[in-house]
Order: sequence, then structure tokens, then C-alpha cells
Amino acid sequence: MYRKHLLICSTIIILLLADRLNAQDNPNNRPWWFGFEMGIGQLRLARNQTYNDWIGIPLDQFERNKTTFVMGFTGGCTLYGRTRIGLELSGWLLEGGNLHDATVGEGVSNLSFVVDAFPSSKAPLFFRGGMGIAFYENNHLGQLNSSGFSWNAGFGYEFRLREKLGLAPVLRYSSGSLGDAQNNVTVLSTGERYSVIRETGRRYSGIEFKIAIIYHFGKPKVR
Repeated sequence: MYRKHLLICSTIIILLLADRLNAQDNPNNRPWWFGFEMGIGQLRLARNQTYNDWIGIPLDQFERNKTTFVMGFTGGCTLYGRTRIGLELSGWLLEGGNLHDATVGEGVSNLSFVVDAFPSSKAPLFFRGGMGIAFYENNHLGQLNSSGFSWNAGFGYEFRLREKLGLAPVLRYSSGSLGDAQNNVTVLSTGERYSVIRETGRRYSGIEFKIAIIYHFGKPKVR
């Protein structure tokens, strides 16, 4: 339900901005760009099965949904004026860390290669797609970190604040695998090794609405 509301509201905001600012040109007339993004997202974490091999029984499946804070950094180069490529480091914060307590903190982060495509040279509407690696980190006692393949797709509308500075609302869907995880222990008396906790099919999906501040730099391209 929250995802549907976030999707509808975010789309309306982007379309309203695009309608009011559709006279602006494509901003990609400089070879380099860097962006900072921040917003909210609805994240879903799930896994197929958890096993406790120590007692020899499978435990229940798991699924959790949470509305959370989203932040990221992007940057790269512009190709041909209507395409830009780059790297993105972003993540969802599920629980903040504590410098004085190493057993708190949880989140999902992504390192992705992204491509922004502008269908028209006369409007700064763009479609974004990317793929990379997702990381799940959980500092709580007995919890396990893991990673896996991820992908994302969305769209945004960048309008200029100044000659080199743009502001873009972005709506995006992300999904991926977080791999499997197991916590092994060895019984000293026998030398046997057990997987005390084993989780399979870890995965995530999320929809996010962010506001990106994008800085363009380098020598302007001749049109």
C-alpha cells in the first residue's frame, strides 16, 4: 500500500514539474557530472528459508517492509549530449549505527553502473537504468552480512538552478539478490563443523523517490 502511494505521489510531482518547466534545454552540454541524492523509499527484505542445523530443523520464512531514508552519490561523463554514464553508490538506512556500540546498525547499499538516457534534446526528461552489486549489513549479534547482483530502473526530470547546477526529482525501482549466508562453528571435542544459522535466498526490492542535486563541469561542448 505504501509503495503504491509513494509511486503515485512521486509521479505526479515529476509530471507537474515537467509541465511547468518544459521549456528548458537538455543540461548535458559539459563532459562531466556529479550528483548527490536524498529522499525516502519503501524497502522490502525477504529470504526463502532459515535453517538451524545445530538443532536440525528449518525455521520460518521471513519478509519485512519498511519506509526508510535513502541517500546516494553519482558521477560520470556525458556521451553525445543525450546520454550520460557513471557510477552510483547509494543505500537504504534501516537502523543508524553508533560509534560507541558496534552491535547496532543495519542497511542495504548498492554500487552500480548507471546510464541516463534523454529521449529529447529539447527537454531534460531522462530514463535511468543500472546494474551492480548490493550489500546487506547487519551489526546485531548473531546476524550475517551478505551480497549479490542488483539492478534498477527509473526516470527523472532535471531542471537548471544555474548554468552548471541542476535539480532533479527521481523515481526509481531497485531489486536484487543478497545471496546466502551461514554462520559456522566447530565443536572442539569432535572437530565437527556445523552451520548454526543458515539463510538462503536473501533478496530485496524497493521503490524510492529522491531529489538529486547535479553539478556539471568541464569545458562546454560546441553545439
